Amino acid sequence: MSDWTSPTGTLLLMIAADRLPLPEREVRFHETRKWRFDLAWPAARVAVEIEGGSYVGGRHTTGPGFWRDLEKYNEAALAGWTVIRVTPRMITDGSAIAWVSRALQTKTGQPRDGALESPEIAHEGDEMTTRTEPRTASDPESYVRQMNETYANDPRGFTFAVESIDGETKSGRKRYTLRTTIADPTYFDRTRS
Repeated sequence: MSDWTSPTGTLLLMIAADRLPLPEREVRFHETRKWRFDLAWPAARVAVEIEGGSYVGGRHTTGPGFWRDLEKYNEAALAGWTVIRVTPRMITDGSAIAWVSRALQTKTGQPRDGALESPEIAHEGDEMTTRTEPRTASDPESYVRQMNETYANDPRGFTFAVESIDGETKSGRKRYTLRTTIADPTYFDRTRS
């Protein structure tokens, strides 16, 4: 679960506010190495790495840590991933969300409408909007539980659910349909222009 004041929590709020697809967290992308991305959109092959400690000699700036990061990012690039590397300052100044948005647009060829594929949006009276979209995750139920915990105190009233499990990818990830409900009835429509 992310604290809203942490860099990851702040970036997740920005992603939701920009109506971008919600990322998966701690995504393992390599078949034999245990490397993970902080945030990722596996269907688009876009990832975010938040590099802490850059001003205080953290792990990412030491010789061995820097070398391991280069190895990880080069392997990711060779596997077709776009990795956006940011510092906490880049999150708070808005650079990170701009790069994430551009990367998702570039990789998916779709405008910023909050889904990697066109979502289905349903209005349920004047009180809420629901969106469903296809996703993949190694453990959809755990991911949805984590998202509900992350957004529990968000005043916009997000709730997430697995609507259906629709099979598996070649790498063993589950294909599923994510249902996102929000108390604001126009939330998902505002980005459609």
